Amino acid sequence: MPFMRILFKLRALLFRAGPGAKPPIPPPPAEVAAYAKQHGLEPTMTLDLGGDVKMEFVLIPAGKFLMGSPETEKDRRNDETQHEVTISKPFYMGRYEVTQEQYEATTGTNPSGFKGVENPVENVSWDDAQEFCKRLSGKTGKMVQLPTEAQWEYACRGGTKTRFCSGDADGDLDGVGWYGGNFDTTTHPVGGKKPNAWGLYDMHGSVFEWCQDWYGQYEAGAATGPTGPATGTSRVLRGGTWHLDPRFCRSAFRFNDAPDRRIGVIGFRVVLAGPPSLQSPPPKVPATVQPETKSLKPESPPVPPPADVAAYAKEHGLEPAMSLDLGNGVKLELVLIPAGKFMMGSPETEKDRLSDETQHEVTISQPFYMGKYEVTQEQYEAVTGTNPSLFKDAKNPVENVSWDDAQEFCKKLSAKTAKTVRLPTEAQWEYACRAGTETRFYSGDADDDLDGVGWYFSNSGITTYPVGAKKPNAWGLYDMHGNVWNWCADWYGKYELGAATDPTGPTTGTSRVLRGGSWYGYPWFCRSAFRSIDSPVVRGIAVGFRLMLAGPP
Repeated sequence: MPFMRILFKLRALLFRAGPGAKPPIPPPPAEVAAYAKQHGLEPTMTLDLGGDVKMEFVLIPAGKFLMGSPETEKDRRNDETQHEVTISKPFYMGRYEVTQEQYEATTGTNPSGFKGVENPVENVSWDDAQEFCKRLSGKTGKMVQLPTEAQWEYACRGGTKTRFCSGDADGDLDGVGWYGGNFDTTTHPVGGKKPNAWGLYDMHGSVFEWCQDWYGQYEAGAATGPTGPATGTSRVLRGGTWHLDPRFCRSAFRFNDAPDRRIGVIGFRVVLAGPPSLQSPPPKVPATVQPETKSLKPESPPVPPPADVAAYAKEHGLEPAMSLDLGNGVKLELVLIPAGKFMMGSPETEKDRLSDETQHEVTISQPFYMGKYEVTQEQYEAVTGTNPSLFKDAKNPVENVSWDDAQEFCKKLSAKTAKTVRLPTEAQWEYACRAGTETRFYSGDADDDLDGVGWYFSNSGITTYPVGAKKPNAWGLYDMHGNVWNWCADWYGKYELGAATDPTGPTTGTSRVLRGGSWYGYPWFCRSAFRSIDSPVVRGIAVGFRLMLAGPP
């Protein structure tokens, strides 16, 4: 990679580009618009970065393509082995490379040599790009990341099989990208050339774009959603740059460099992690919630719940577990949760705590049975006849269900089994989740303690997983942290002051409580005490539920 190691004499000719005017936003391509309508999605979306700075995203449909290049392609290299790749889920990709004003609005800095607010940011390492994604995710509440190499090439091609999205000849590059034949010794404002069929600009030339993957040879055979090698020494770069000839700007061309490398020909663009559903926004943290300064002390120390459920069950003449028959061999398992007292909410010293987590003593006066797992897709379909989930798998938790949908499920299952089934109260949920613990997660206090018990952003691979794949808590409940959010019965509101027995939350409200975090949440969303909210009619691709049997067992 010698050409990446040279600081070009062009630096002496540095052209300071002024702010360019972006072209008007074109209507979505017909193919994308039709796909969006068919799947109930928006063809585009926009993130607000503050200060009138926006970031536009384009919907990329799911599909299959041939990744790499055919043996007959001019200038092909031996690491471009052609193979079939399935992109199984749609995603949103940045319409443009990240600009300098977007980078500065998010990080407060602009490391670029070719200054221009609408020019792509450059002189950023892979590590810098990761930090940008982390900050933007926190700023917007959306999970932003670099595209995988497969996502990048699939999006770049936009259905084409040619060297460039615009054709096979070197001259076909002129209309869609800034490269060594037309670059004028500088970068240019994003969007100055023609887009590809899916409405993406500057996929060829301009600046190299970091991808998520470690660099390595492609695995043999067809692949679905590949993410590259598990380890490596260099990260993948795609798209070519403003100073290179056409061969380096081909759709299939692969480059790589150390993740800490910064140079004036490297930038990036981002995607939104996870298959999107704009009809199903993620749960919200109440806007009024702030870090708290005081915590209510309990009137008396809580009585820890029994550690041994089997012994508790025997003592009280109860079964430690039970099962509901949903028909056609589908069962729903429930676990006995002993009565007891606990400290609900979080202590003042807990990392990431919020002001609506005021710690207070709560008594759960009666034992109850709670779903061992989140309600699965096969269970939901056995009861309702439908499966609204985007991540289809019988054993995965059902998602894309509203609070109202969960209530309807409980009503139908109650009638089917002659048992009174309902959502847990928020107090029952946290009590069952903690299972006698007082730490951030039932597995410990450190972010890494979440890995063994829950699926979240850092280990989920941007999908849900079959229930029960991680370790349970002390009472035998799985996936209380991560995988999908769990609806609770309560309206959202501040906790009442003082100790409480079997609290059920406010009598009215506008939002229902969600607990547990999800596959696309950071660890702090998955804490035992964290409270999220959303409208009872909202459906989300990270929102599901678990249930309980109402009344003393």
